[in-house]
Amino acid sequence: MAWLRRHKIVFVILGVLIGFTIILWAFVNKPVSINLMQPGDWKDTHIQSIGTITIQKLAKGAPYTDIRDIEHISGIGPAKMAQIKRHFTTWDTAKADLWFPLFLIGLVLFFVSVFVWHIIISEKHRKAKNLEKRLFEEKDEKR
Repeated sequence: MAWLRRHKIVFVILGVLIGFTIILWAFVNKPVSINLMQPGDWKDTHIQSIGTITIQKLAKGAPYTDIRDIEHISGIGPAKMAQIKRHFTTWDTAKADLWFPLFLIGLVLFFVSVFVWHIIISEKHRKAKNLEKRLFEEKDEKR
C-alpha cells in the first residue's frame, strides 16, 4: 500500500495517457454520416464490392433518418449492412454507436486524471512550503 501512495502520480499519468488515447481513437474512428455521402465517395470506403447501381439506390434514398432504413435496399445484404453500420451513421443514431460512449469515457478519464494530478502536485507544493517554513523557523530559533 505504501508503494501505491508513493507512486500514485504514475497511475494518474497513465490515466491521462489512456484517456487521451481513447479520445484520439474515438475521434479517428467516428462514423461518417451516410446522408453526406456523394456517389463518388462510396468507392473510397471500407465497403467491399458495392456496385454502382446500389450506390445510386443509396443516393436516391437519402436522407435517412435511421441507419436500419438501408437494409430494405436491394443489393445490401447482411455482410454489407454490418460494414455500413460499422462505418456509417445518421446524425440521430450517432450517439448509440460504440465510439460516442468511448469518446465520453476518454474525456472523463482524461479530465479526472488531470484534475487529480493537479491536486497531487498542489499537495506536494503545500507540503514543501510547510517544510521550508518550518526549517526556516527552526533556523531562526537557533540564532
